[in-house]
Amino acid sequence: MRKQPGSWLRGRLVMRTMAMLAGVALLFGIWIGMLVYQWLPELIPSAIILSLIVLAAILLLGKVDTWWTRNIEKGLDAETWIGQAIDYAVAAPGSAVAHGVTEIAKYGDIDHIVLTPARLWVVETKSGRVPNKEFRKVLAQIATNVAAVREWALDRDVQVPVQGCLVLASGVTARDEQGYDDDASGEKIFVEDRKSLVRKLRGDARGRQEADNRGVRHVWALGKMEE
Repeated sequence: MRKQPGSWLRGRLVMRTMAMLAGVALLFGIWIGMLVYQWLPELIPSAIILSLIVLAAILLLGKVDTWWTRNIEKGLDAETWIGQAIDYAVAAPGSAVAHGVTEIAKYGDIDHIVLTPARLWVVETKSGRVPNKEFRKVLAQIATNVAAVREWALDRDVQVPVQGCLVLASGVTARDEQGYDDDASGEKIFVEDRKSLVRKLRGDARGRQEADNRGVRHVWALGKMEE
């Protein structure tokens, strides 16, 4: 079964929910222990203090959670939207897509790995414009994962160039057609919106280059859910 776009972020939302439920369960457990099992009187003050600490943590987490969840959901929507566009763009022989790749990522996860007969794309998705103070950091993160994918491809004799790409799902981007160089590695990273990425992927998928069927199998394998 294939991993769907946004699977890594979706997993983080599930973990957040589980953490909240665990805190609530602990709080109930403390009070059930006091009321039902009649803990020793000398333990009651400690139990009350512990329950207040847990309650305060839950309330604090709830405040942070509102902001955190909103950002995660925006990122999830962006990854899903872009991932669906990628699937549609490269629905051709000789192309393959893997979403939410963690096995070979050196930073976080890789939102989308896209193999076409022309290139192996390493795609990072953002929901909107990246602030100037964070832009270079994002390029460095993408470059790190590009290096990891290039190493992975060489080990499997996948004979296509590897290209990093930042996609801004909002569609608002003043991109440079020549790309941006990461300061540390010199890796060139393209910055695209959805339409320009789809246009390039379609051009690659319909190009005259010979398809690397072995590479197709390797990329599809990356996109499978763990058993």
